[in-house]
Amino acid sequence: MKNLHITFLILASVVGFWACSSDTTQDLSDLVTDPTYTRDIQPVMSAACTSCHSNGDQFPDLDSYTAVKEAAELGELVCRVQGACNDIMPPDGALPTNTVTMIGLWKDHGCPEN
Repeated sequence: MKNLHITFLILASVVGFWACSSDTTQDLSDLVTDPTYTRDIQPVMSAACTSCHSNGDQFPDLDSYTAVKEAAELGELVCRVQGACNDIMPPDGALPTNTVTMIGLWKDHGCPEN
């Protein structure tokens, strides 16, 4: 009987986890309202942008604070991640809405580094 209870608990946990899982990070990420480059923006750039936008491979480079700040201040970064510039970046799919909003807030707050 004890084994039956344990089996039921394991099965319920697996089914519960599967039912609550998500294919997007949108459901899992909270909106960061005071983003900094080091803590919030740089990890996004590393995960979603620098595989193409670094070492002069694709303009603009997005592998340093100075380069990302410049792209943000010129409006190019926000325009591209929002998809307002005729195409959306990254090309393999839009970033979660909260991430796009966070990038815009970072720009609006003056692109703080730390």
